[in-house]
Amino acid sequence: MQPGQRVLSLAFDHGDRVSIAPTFLHFPQWYTAQKQGIVDPSAAMMHPELVVYRPVQTPAAVLWDFEWDPEEFNWDEYSGPQYRYFVVRSGEDVGEALFSQATCSVKLNFHHDEWWLYERAGGCQAAEKTVITRPQ
Repeated sequence: MQPGQRVLSLAFDHGDRVSIAPTFLHFPQWYTAQKQGIVDPSAAMMHPELVVYRPVQTPAAVLWDFEWDPEEFNWDEYSGPQYRYFVVRSGEDVGEALFSQATCSVKLNFHHDEWWLYERAGGCQAAEKTVITRPQ
């Protein structure tokens, strides 16, 4: 994955079959630390976090609780073109159904066990982004 890109995490299966905790719910956040990109959904969007975005730099994000229900993903409603990569955790390839309404070409780049990495084709531009600000 190229550094500094926008990523959407879609964990259809966020458990590890060992712990009751949702171990893989926010697993793709490693990309933020390692490659300085933005991964949605992000814990940095939650109020109790120690590190949050500055109001003028808060990226438009997916709706709250999306990480628990990734099947709600809709290309238009979630501004699909703004994401370069889609990290999916699922026991089966859900790409065809997931991107059936995509206005951009999305291809599978990598697959290992339950992890699938899709990439949006270059040249597909995102619509103008809305900046979310917090009340002062």
